[in-house]
Amino acid sequence: MREITHEEWLKEGKALFGTANRPTNYRAWKFVCPVCENVASVGDYEQYKDKGATPSSASQECIGRYAGGRSAMSIGLSQPCDYAAFGLIGLCETVVVMPDGTKIPVFEFARPEDVGSGAREPAHRDCQEARSPAERLQGRAMVLEPGDES
Repeated sequence: MREITHEEWLKEGKALFGTANRPTNYRAWKFVCPVCENVASVGDYEQYKDKGATPSSASQECIGRYAGGRSAMSIGLSQPCDYAAFGLIGLCETVVVMPDGTKIPVFEFARPEDVGSGAREPAHRDCQEARSPAERLQGRAMVLEPGDES
């Protein structure tokens, strides 16, 4: 498991998805679900705002949670699933340490080779610390800053 600061995580995202000629478009940032390997962008979640999706949902929840995906623990899993990084089974490889010290498990950024390849190895490492279920649910803290979704 890798722990990085929020600032380092934002810098990594900007390096992957930003350009020198225009400001960062957070809606274009893409993440890979560690269970079903579905790739979704922050912008893909906008249509599910009425179901509770936020800009940070892309980095912590497979889009199947909003689009009616199958259970992340189903046999014969198809994309997308309903996995959440803050759930009981932690499979994330990266944890973002927020300025206040809160640790938030996040999906990996999608790399160009991840998009449409289906060749990415699923992660099977526990990213959760020993916390109660109530504390895990609090992991839904905003990873992207309010207003970053533009």
